[in-house]
Amino acid sequence: MSDLADMVAPISSEYPTLASHLKNFALQWGDPAKNPGGGSIEFYPPWESENPNPGRPTIEVFDRNLQGPALQKAIYGDSLHHLGGTDEHGTPVDPHFHSMKQDLIKSLTPEQLAVDQRAYDRAKGHGDGRSFDDWMQDSRGDAYVRGLLAPDANDEWKDVYTPDQRKTLADMFFYLKGQPL
Repeated sequence: MSDLADMVAPISSEYPTLASHLKNFALQWGDPAKNPGGGSIEFYPPWESENPNPGRPTIEVFDRNLQGPALQKAIYGDSLHHLGGTDEHGTPVDPHFHSMKQDLIKSLTPEQLAVDQRAYDRAKGHGDGRSFDDWMQDSRGDAYVRGLLAPDANDEWKDVYTPDQRKTLADMFFYLKGQPL
């Protein structure tokens, strides 16, 4: 089984913009029995009450079969929650990345938003008490980002983007790589 700490160096090397953030992350294996959502990996902001490491951004990996490059990609993808998020006072963690994420969300088409509304309704039916806007900021918007920048093996997001959205996501990718936009 991989040592999760070993995943940080290659991610930081490939994505220099993340490096200063990742050094503060707690990475740990989680007990699948304590994961009612059933996902393979979960990100917790430092201030979230369910964070097993209060005060530190935390990624907990529940799927013990996730190894090697797939595990590295999953950790990279979930770290984007932090970079595109805001702190407990509403201040963007990384203002530039957050701004690009906002541009992406603002560019969603009526058709995409209709799909998002149905997904939100399902999440509410499973006990998610957030507003649509909060859910979009903290979950769905990040799914759009990860869907292109860190797709999983199923790559189910590959065909959902407009050309302008692909451009915004390419800019986000180059920013993460430390390359000029």
